[in-house]
Order: sequence, then structure tokens, then C-alpha cells
Amino acid sequence: MKQIFLTITFILALNGCASIELFDLQIEASEIVQREDSFFFSYAPESAMGRSNTSHKYLKLHVSSDKPLYNYLVEDWGRHIHVYCEITCVSCEQTSNIVAFGPYYGEIDISKIFLSDKSFRENSSKGRHKYSIYTFRNLESSEHFEHGKKIERVSAENFDAISCFISGTAYLTPGIYPRSNNVTFTKHDFKAAQTK
Repeated sequence: MKQIFLTITFILALNGCASIELFDLQIEASEIVQREDSFFFSYAPESAMGRSNTSHKYLKLHVSSDKPLYNYLVEDWGRHIHVYCEITCVSCEQTSNIVAFGPYYGEIDISKIFLSDKSFRENSSKGRHKYSIYTFRNLESSEHFEHGKKIERVSAENFDAISCFISGTAYLTPGIYPRSNNVTFTKHDFKAAQTK
């Protein structure tokens, strides 16, 4: 079985890149939090344009992985860490990508730490490893265009689900991209998060 897997992986790699589900991700908890722009950016976009640093509401997903993400994706695979999320609105008949930040290891965004940074160390003990993801800024996905198609505004009132996964990627480099399974946060989960 392992030999078949390696053969398929090799063929996919020869044809460009292969995104393969290699580690398990689970949502442990969720909450609505307030964060300033400077928490995510080295400088706040509003400050650069002469406006004060502002804060916004975000959906914070507490997730766990069966592998230590930095050690596995960056050190072992030599990849950059990225979080991808998309939002679905059934009544709008659409699914679109939304911005996500993280994953955070404590207060550290490990997607911004590269292999050359020797000062960072992640605990590689046994058991599941805890992280957090921030997404759904202002609890809405504003009206925009995606692949030339107009996407309507999706908000806390009309969304049905948010689905996310974490992947190791490499810019402009064909190869194997290890990724997690998709985790899904539903409208029901959102109502529970609002009551906390």
C-alpha cells in the first residue's frame, strides 16, 4: 500500500504539484474576539494611510493537529505554512474564499517564521498540538469579484458554513504540498460561539 502511495505521489509530482492530505486537523473550540490591525500586520494599514490603528471582530478557531505544524511543514518538508478558508451561503448559491490569519502557536503566527529563523522552537511532545486561526473579519465577507464573477456580501446572518485547511506550499516550485483535512464551522457553531 505504501509503495502504491509513493508511486502515485511521484507521478503527480512529475506533472506539477500534488496537494495531499497528510495530517489531521480538528476544531476544539471557537469564539468571537476583537483584535487590532497591528496584531496581524507589522504595521496597521489604517496607520499607513494616516488613520489610527483600529480593531475588528474576528472568528477565532481553536484547532489541534496530530503533527507539530512548524516542525512538520517547515523543518521536515521545507514548505511555507498557509491557512485557506472559504465561506458558503446556500441561499446566495455561492462559495467564496475569505481571508484567514495564522496558524498561531500561542501569540506567534508561525506562517511568518521561516526555516532560517533558528530562534523559534515548537514543542514536539506527543499528543495533539494546539493552534488558533482568525478569519471572518467583521463577521462578514464583503461584496467583491472572484474569477470575474460578482460575489454578494455574506454575513453572520446568511452564511451557512466556513471551511478551512492548513497547507505547506512553495512559491513557483512544483512538488508535493502536504495539507490537512478540511474542518468546517457551521451556522449552529457560530450561534454557540456568540453566547460565550
